[in-house]
Parts: sequence; C-alpha cells; structure tokens
Amino acid sequence: SLRMAGLPLAVLASCLMASTASAASTVGSEVQVSDLPDQDRRPQVVFNPDLNEFLVVWEIGDAPTPTAPNNHRDVLGQRVTVDGQRIGGPFPIRTNASLDEAEASVAYGNGRYLVVMRLQGVDVLVTVINSDGSIAVPGFILNTTTSGTCAAPRVVYRSAQDDFLAIWTYRGDDTTDLHGALLDGATGNPLRGPLVLRDMLVGFVAQPDVAYSPSI
Repeated sequence: SLRMAGLPLAVLASCLMASTASAASTVGSEVQVSDLPDQDRRPQVVFNPDLNEFLVVWEIGDAPTPTAPNNHRDVLGQRVTVDGQRIGGPFPIRTNASLDEAEASVAYGNGRYLVVMRLQGVDVLVTVINSDGSIAVPGFILNTTTSGTCAAPRVVYRSAQDDFLAIWTYRGDDTTDLHGALLDGATGNPLRGPLVLRDMLVGFVAQPDVAYSPSI
C-alpha cells in the first residue's frame, strides 16, 4: 500500500520553510493513498493550484529479472484533496501487460499534468493527463536515441515560458550523460530537443533532479 504523512502538504511545505528557530512538524495524520495488493513504489506528488488538490503517481509490480523476464511494472495515479481525502480511486496512467513502465515523475501546468517515465528500461515515455484524471495524450517516446539506455526521468513546469522541461540520463558505451527536452505547456508536444545537457567524457550522471524559479 501507499501512504502519505503530513497532509495537507501545502501546509507542511510552509512549516518546513519556516525559520530554523521553530521546529517543523507534520500536519494531520497519515493518509493511505493506495490499498492495492500489489507492491507500490517510487511515489511522486505534485500540487494543482487551479483545483487546490494533489496528484500522486507511483509504480506497481515487479521489475523484470533474468529469472522472471515476464515481470512488469505499471504506473498509477490518485487525486487527493488538500485535507488528505482521496478523489475517486487509483487510475491507470500506463498499464501494459507486455511492457515495463516505471520511475515516473509528474509536473502540473496550464491545466494539465505531464508524466514522464522509463519504458522497457530503455526509453523515456511522456503521458499528458487532464486535471480530472482523464488521459489527454496516451503516450509517446521522447528520446531519439537508437542505442544505449535512458533512466531516471524528471520533469518540471516553467510557468513564465509555459512549457515543461524533462531531463533523464542516457548511458552509452562507457559514460552516462544528461539529456533533456522542452515540451509545450498546452499539448505536451516536443518544442526543442532532445538535447545533450551534460556530456560526460569521463564518469557518469546518476539520479538527476530539476527545479524551476521564475526569477532566474
């Protein structure tokens, strides 16, 4: 099962950003977001200021292994009110009995959620979701690489530009680089990229993350 502590998160975030002179504490009690029998992993959450609610996304299932190659993971979502109440039940963002979909990241902007995830351990998949949880764009592959593997996708909405910035790692022969792309805020369609943001001649990039400030 999947649980969240300290809702409403907006209040919790305010507490954590308060002066260090005051100890931050959680607000409210633990909330169970998912009670599905499968294994829930890697939850991500984003706030929707237009509807004053949250969207939680996570993966379920087991990753493929050499001894269990038919294992696969799916990505689900759940809308949650600011006081921790579930809106409806978990809904599928990506479920496919023959494909492994995992490592989801979510951002919100211009009335829509944009979710990026790792597909088959190789590609980066984009899905666009309406505010009510319905799927606007079922999914398309973002990266254009024909060899190597992509992993650890992350996404953020840039309000001043009305676009999404997605980043991910790309592993070639000997190094792992950082790639990225800009996506349209209204449709999710690619605007620019994919681009190589950091070309590692030696070494690798692992578990990147991204944030946005309109003042920079």
